[in-house]
Amino acid sequence: MTRGILQLLLLCSSVCIAGISFGSEIRIDTHLDPLTGDVDVIMLPSGRFVVVWEGGELPCQDLKVVCSYSDDFGATWNWNIQVSDEDASIPQFTRLVCDSSGTLYAVWEDWRGPEPYAVYFSKSVDGGENWLWPNVRISNEGQTGLGPGIAVNNDGSVLVSVFVRFSDLRIYSSYSTNGGYTWSADTPVGDFIAEAQYYPEVEWVGGETFTAIWKDERDTETYVYCSVSEDNGQSWLQPNLPVPCGESQDLLIKSIDLFWDGSVLHSFWIEVVNEVIDNVYYSRSEDNGFTWLDDPVQVNYNTPNTKRRYGGIWARNSQEIYAVWCSIYDLSYPIYAVCAVSTDSGQTWSDTLRANPNSGEADRCDIFGNVASGEVILAWSNQVNGYIMCSRGYDTSGFEHETSSPNIQASRNPFTESVSFTVSSTVLPEVLTVLNTAGRRVETLNSFAPGNFIWTPSPSVVPGVYFVRGTTEEISFTSKVILLK
Repeated sequence: MTRGILQLLLLCSSVCIAGISFGSEIRIDTHLDPLTGDVDVIMLPSGRFVVVWEGGELPCQDLKVVCSYSDDFGATWNWNIQVSDEDASIPQFTRLVCDSSGTLYAVWEDWRGPEPYAVYFSKSVDGGENWLWPNVRISNEGQTGLGPGIAVNNDGSVLVSVFVRFSDLRIYSSYSTNGGYTWSADTPVGDFIAEAQYYPEVEWVGGETFTAIWKDERDTETYVYCSVSEDNGQSWLQPNLPVPCGESQDLLIKSIDLFWDGSVLHSFWIEVVNEVIDNVYYSRSEDNGFTWLDDPVQVNYNTPNTKRRYGGIWARNSQEIYAVWCSIYDLSYPIYAVCAVSTDSGQTWSDTLRANPNSGEADRCDIFGNVASGEVILAWSNQVNGYIMCSRGYDTSGFEHETSSPNIQASRNPFTESVSFTVSSTVLPEVLTVLNTAGRRVETLNSFAPGNFIWTPSPSVVPGVYFVRGTTEEISFTSKVILLK
């Protein structure tokens, strides 16, 4: 879930390697005395960053889902906007996605009753400035729904939400084909082998395929399972598929995250080792979730007496991956929002960098970035003063690749119907990948002659900014094009 017109760069003849630096801590919320919860951050195709969270005044029954947006890469944020309607009660676990047109879709767990909790939905077609009221209920009437996730396909024609039904502790889903105004009846995602299933997330992975992942309790060696739907959420693969875990005994609540970069599905979770140590793990799937790494990669270093909680994952591409979480060193304050980066497809990870070294208090955090520039925003909630904060991350390393000096030349830019590309390099790529600003793959172009490609977008491809990426064994290089209609 990515986006960006802000500071778009033409990434020719350069490769980014590990290196990121965070700036000063910036307050996002505008409440005088807020009570805050989960945070989720995303970037729209326009370059606008949007953050959602649960906030409001005491008592907690008056909590609402609220959002704020920034059009200057997080330097300033607008006045908070209420997402949930006036009937909402104690919302939790808000999740946010957007399609290629920039329409925002949000889901959350809501206690407005009578079950008492269910899954509710809202949307914004103007970048978060106005939201759909009254909110729309997703989970079946008379049934509970907890801890939802949501995904949307590229053009917004299909939405899928996954959640836990408390009555049987199974993962269920619902889908919408009219922009979220109505939803299907609940459909089982989890099989009936596990004793219980919790904390699902879901991602669209191209075509009619959606992949869901969750914490699972069954008599196996793993605590993570997934399922795949190849018909837009109408049915799901059962029995479910195991995702190999580390050697820990359990997963931290609501610690699983999922991100699709357009070609690879990235997953992240936190395992409970013992009372004083948690470990962060990374895995990936290159076939939409049917298979995963045989052994997940431990992201964090083995720092003694360190608890970790509530993070997320974002990938600029299949090689450059960002993982964030909150670290509690020596089992007490301060609690830092930290980030680790991998530039080799998740095989190895950098040491962590603190986004909040001054305040030293973070409860939950999330990250999102600009595919073109590599800039990221890490947002977190401060449970001591109730603030929602962020820090802006900049890629500070990189080098000129002098041996190949590759270049992608477009025949016309902007273009309307089709565009051809000529690649100049000592080593020519066999394919070019077209990505939207969310980092999602739109199309793969095969060369019709060495170094020559043509792209004729289908009618479903919306106007906007796209990136054309070529990759060889030596280097990856990208060019920007603009589609007009």
